[in-house]
Amino acid sequence: MSGDDQSRGFPHRPRLDEQAFLRRHLVDGEEKLVLHHPAAREVVEITPEQLEHLLACDGTRDLGGIHLAAAQRGAYRRASAIDELLAEVAGRGLLADGIAPSHPDLERQARPGVSAPERPLEPLPDYHFRCDGNGGCCTTYASIPFTGDERRRAQGMVPEAAQAPRFFLPLFGSADSELSSVTLVNGACAFLSEGRCGLHREAGADAKPRGCRTYPATFVDDGTAVRVSVGVECACALTSLDSSEGAPLVAGNTAADLPWGIRVVELPTAVPVAGDRVAPRGELRRFTASLLAALPADIDALAVLWRLAASVERAGLDVEAALQGLAEAEPPAAGAFTLRALAFGTAARDKQKSAEEWRSEQDRTVILARWMGDTARALEEPARVAAALEPRSSAAERFYLRSILHGYQLRISHGTVAQGLADRAFRLLVARVAAEVPRGADPSRDQPIAAVEAAMRGLGLDDYASGLG
Repeated sequence: MSGDDQSRGFPHRPRLDEQAFLRRHLVDGEEKLVLHHPAAREVVEITPEQLEHLLACDGTRDLGGIHLAAAQRGAYRRASAIDELLAEVAGRGLLADGIAPSHPDLERQARPGVSAPERPLEPLPDYHFRCDGNGGCCTTYASIPFTGDERRRAQGMVPEAAQAPRFFLPLFGSADSELSSVTLVNGACAFLSEGRCGLHREAGADAKPRGCRTYPATFVDDGTAVRVSVGVECACALTSLDSSEGAPLVAGNTAADLPWGIRVVELPTAVPVAGDRVAPRGELRRFTASLLAALPADIDALAVLWRLAASVERAGLDVEAALQGLAEAEPPAAGAFTLRALAFGTAARDKQKSAEEWRSEQDRTVILARWMGDTARALEEPARVAAALEPRSSAAERFYLRSILHGYQLRISHGTVAQGLADRAFRLLVARVAAEVPRGADPSRDQPIAAVEAAMRGLGLDDYASGLG
């Protein structure tokens, strides 16, 4: 870093950090450009000129080169404007120095995340998925990724997309890459039209980006097999339970049969179990398989998850202790969730305020954030929580439990197995309370479990649990 750059407070060859996202939105017909920093929960609106300044910061240019690139982009008025912008972004901790680390080009890597292509695939048994066209999955997430080939194919199919400036922006940071994120229109993918994917309509399912084609399947390599489960984040994941039609979650028998570029999460070889205790991942595989085989047909999934969390905290991945806990599973007391409810409430209110500041009233993020905000306030009422914890059994909750255990969906990368089980029990409580509060026109209004899951990941509410221990 040169002395001049250091005095200005930013790197010599700056680029936007990979943890920061540039996104283009159309909000009730008006273009909104934002710099999104998920880790800090910040969304900063920027001007078209500032967007061009940041895109010129690709890690290969010094300040003079950035000024020149901005001029070539028609976005240069005065040097001080660029200097001030970079100093502000650096002050937020969002600038890095030099060329960005390469991200896997999903078109060229044969099997990202799959260390052993011969691994057998283990799909969640007895499940077929059928999209019900409610558009929930196309209206929830801040980023809808396209590879380079997918982007070029989409632009060729829908030519007007190619004419819109910055219709696609880098998926990560500011440097050009083969991965990009598409413009969102009132929070929905720009290719969504009348609840249907325009790419799918034009050329079939294979025309959609890869993540959309495999949704809602999740893939985890546990060292023995690749377990394929369901992320219950869209209502259709649950309405499929009542359908005799639908497609299997995955075709083929081994990881080598997966479509190129599928994201397969690798379970760590040493799994954090509880406190400082760890266990080989094979033990978690045996633990979850034993539980799935022993689950009674008629259970209270919330009570089971809470009891399992206590058992793992006490005895680790002891199958016998866990099975005994299943037999004795009683609903937890309302007070057991007080700290979680308070933390969730803070996160939900923050997200609601942020969403309402600049998003359209039609944007699902606003609708969902309000629903979760109202739910958080309802969770402050002991009587409501007590009523929601009354013993009950539903097909949707039992399926949720199965999908979690089969797919290792316990956020192990952010905590322990015990913490993950307790978190999922709380999510079911949130869903039960959410079912009793006004929910607007949300596409998951009749499947509150899916709404809660979508809010946790899509809105970033899953951070509520950080620091709870």
